[in-house]
Amino acid sequence: FDKAAQDYKKCLNLEPSNIKAIFRLGHLYFRQNQYQKAIPYFSKTIKLNKKFAPAHYFLGVANYNINRKRQAKMNLRNASKLGSEKAKKFLNKNF
Repeated sequence: FDKAAQDYKKCLNLEPSNIKAIFRLGHLYFRQNQYQKAIPYFSKTIKLNKKFAPAHYFLGVANYNINRKRQAKMNLRNASKLGSEKAKKFLNKNF
């Protein structure tokens, strides 16, 4: 985990708008249950590409896991509108 995070951060130092590196760094933190650290990376991914459904989905789940349910619902609805089946299932199960 630490090595991968360092590599993505190095990449972002060279290319601050590298959407793949931004999203993957957020996903690394997400997989470590470090939701507070993951959220800014998913948010930045969305700023760079508003139609990237996985970023909306993971932002929603991260917000849900830190008890920001209203924000989570909005993020997951956005992901669902963009075609994310995972988001639809998560919404149906949890809201």
